Amino acid sequence: DDMENELQCGICSEIMHNCVSVISCLHTFCSFCLSMWLDQGSNTCPHCRNNIDYVVRNFKIRNVVDAYLTEHPDKKRDKETIEELEKNNQLTEDKLRKIEEKKRMKRKNDSDDEDNDSDENSSDSDDGGQHRQNRFGAQIFGVPMVQCRQCTTAGLDGFICGPNQSHKMCQCCIRYFPDRTLTPLQPGQQAPPPTQCLYCKSSFCNLYWGCTGPNGDTSFRLLKDMQLVAVPQNCILNNQTETDLFIKLLNTYIKLTPDQLWKKIINQLIDGSQAGQINRTNSTASSQQGSSDNENSDKDDDDDDQQQGAGVNNV
Repeated sequence: DDMENELQCGICSEIMHNCVSVISCLHTFCSFCLSMWLDQGSNTCPHCRNNIDYVVRNFKIRNVVDAYLTEHPDKKRDKETIEELEKNNQLTEDKLRKIEEKKRMKRKNDSDDEDNDSDENSSDSDDGGQHRQNRFGAQIFGVPMVQCRQCTTAGLDGFICGPNQSHKMCQCCIRYFPDRTLTPLQPGQQAPPPTQCLYCKSSFCNLYWGCTGPNGDTSFRLLKDMQLVAVPQNCILNNQTETDLFIKLLNTYIKLTPDQLWKKIINQLIDGSQAGQINRTNSTASSQQGSSDNENSDKDDDDDDQQQGAGVNNV
């Protein structure tokens, strides 16, 4: 029934015994099943593959399991099977209790630190109303804690930071520059160049006024102009095992370097062929409705693909 399905362990497919939950995804398993999974060297959740921070006992689900087994005693595992599985269980009740106590102490200490910081900030802000907070740091007695060179000197387009100007930090040179995304343009003033990546949301100043960091003027550029020297670690679902499988597939069967595969994907996105292929793959059933429907569908796909390609060119 539905209740039985909900109470099944995702590893052994039996009703859970001494269930434990993975933090932070909260997926729940038998303690000895998860112990065997971790003994294999994996530090990811068996269900979603997210990294495991720590493991805790889930008393609420344990109570539900006990109530269910009381009404359905035939679903219980025999005592000998449980004893055999518990022999190699590293997630013992004593060990889990120590983990939980350690986490409670850490939360308590963190809470005490936050209270102390709050008290210090309250005393610092007692300045007769002259203390003001902006997006990147505070102004104390009218002097901004975050400054860039346009806070004192106007740029080539005549822009100079106001008293409450927001700032961004360049992730290459680690210096501040104006965040003008919400700053209204003056008459005759051109819009500033893009400074934030649409994908990773990191900010860079090289297109704004030139970057002095290690990557210089190449720190922020179009996707099609980037080079992929190697496959990034944990690039697939933040899981190194699956990333290693992808690298093996790339080297053994696809036989392309990471940069060659990158360029191929970007070029297909730009001309729309990759997006069109995905759309046609997902509409196999509808493709059997007739040649006229296919022609209309392909035409719509081509229109959408051109828009997607244009978007990649303007990243």
